[in-house]
Amino acid sequence: MLRQTFLLAVAAGFLPQAVAAQGTCTATFDSVVAFTERNYLGYHIEITPATRAAYRERTSAARRTVRASDLTGCFPAIRAWVDAWEDGHLFLQEPLALDTAETRRRMASVPRRPVPDVAAMAHTGSQEGDGLSGLWYDRGLKVTILPMRGRVGWEAIVVTSDTVTWEPGMVRAEITRRAGGGYEVLMRERNHAVRRFAATLHREMLLRMPPHMWGREVPGSGYEAGGLDPLDPRAPTIRSLGTAVVLAMPSHDPRFAAPLRALLAEWHERIITAQPFIVDLRGNEGGSGATGTPVLAYARGDSLSPRVFPAWRPTVVASADHLAWARSFVREGQAPTPVIGRLIERMAASPGRIVRYIDDADLQPEADWPAAAGGPARVVVLTDRGVVSAGETFVAQLLRSPKVTTWGEATGGVLDYQMTRLVGIGVAPFRVVLGYPTIGNHPELPTGGIRHKGFVPTHPYPAAGPDLLGAVLAGGR
Repeated sequence: MLRQTFLLAVAAGFLPQAVAAQGTCTATFDSVVAFTERNYLGYHIEITPATRAAYRERTSAARRTVRASDLTGCFPAIRAWVDAWEDGHLFLQEPLALDTAETRRRMASVPRRPVPDVAAMAHTGSQEGDGLSGLWYDRGLKVTILPMRGRVGWEAIVVTSDTVTWEPGMVRAEITRRAGGGYEVLMRERNHAVRRFAATLHREMLLRMPPHMWGREVPGSGYEAGGLDPLDPRAPTIRSLGTAVVLAMPSHDPRFAAPLRALLAEWHERIITAQPFIVDLRGNEGGSGATGTPVLAYARGDSLSPRVFPAWRPTVVASADHLAWARSFVREGQAPTPVIGRLIERMAASPGRIVRYIDDADLQPEADWPAAAGGPARVVVLTDRGVVSAGETFVAQLLRSPKVTTWGEATGGVLDYQMTRLVGIGVAPFRVVLGYPTIGNHPELPTGGIRHKGFVPTHPYPAAGPDLLGAVLAGGR
């Protein structure tokens, strides 16, 4: 590998810059494709004799696009191939690491704008009527999003910085619409690494661009008012709307487990008498399934319906990469644990095949639902395409209760393949970070899966605008 890298570097020195760029971009693309084909369950399950020709043509067309790409077009071209799998757990990111000298150099080149009148923005909100203009925040960061002058799109201008390398007036992000919906975000990170993300807007209040999430600081209108934590847009919130109680959960991040329990304890008496109790999951980014467990006490009825999604019986591709990964769990000089030892044996015995990640005999007993809290009589769950991963696991649990109905749009449908791992792939300057799901939920996939479908709500209703809560309150009693 060292010799290959050296030869690539020497060859690049004798080639015109554009040709060298195309070569390294193509090499990175081919590495991403090869790694995905070796390790991604979606490839092993979904690329069948009936779909293989179309897949090869798609990959060949993407390679032609990559070969024609320049320095700025390489990453979007490779990401387009990854995005075409339509799996929220399979994604491409640019590297984040920069040294101090490079951070300083980039600081000097960041565009600067006059700091907008924050007080005026706070009162007028999205006065442009474009869905994005206004004040947004993420913990210590506060930005104003405004239309770009002379260009199509928006700029996020720093109002309050979250780090010493940023000052008011510096442009933190540039945003444009994506042809297929949502937004394309060119983000300058805290250390000034430049990365591009696909973003979606939820509840007109949450701009989610994994791994980032910004909340709209301008007070929401109507039923959405007060639905975000004023410091951290990911944090759970709870409020009353007439006789209803609304719990909003934008994230299942484990750091919110304790705050959620505290909210439920504080609001317990009002929740058990709520008409109805509304659990707003729109935009939920996932995290840990255990985070939402205390909510199940309020959703539990007299009985539990059959599962809407098969029980967790994980599988994995027995690739050489995954075998090395499993062996890395074993400390030097020590024997593997029995579970890891059996996993290594299964992988070594069946190279390239799908094997069980954990045998049934080694699985921990499934956690039971908590005891019923005694109310409320009805629970309404709000969902949209942004509900993914642990958020979808939570929906699957809630749907087992006869007290629960779901309103809105189908969830994201990314629960079949789980447990994301990040790997660095490629040759500088086009090295990328590939995130991919390492395991499948159960051995019968795709039977019983929700890929591209999600969990369809019992009451379909547009979830993007401010009317969903009003519809529930008007017709969901």
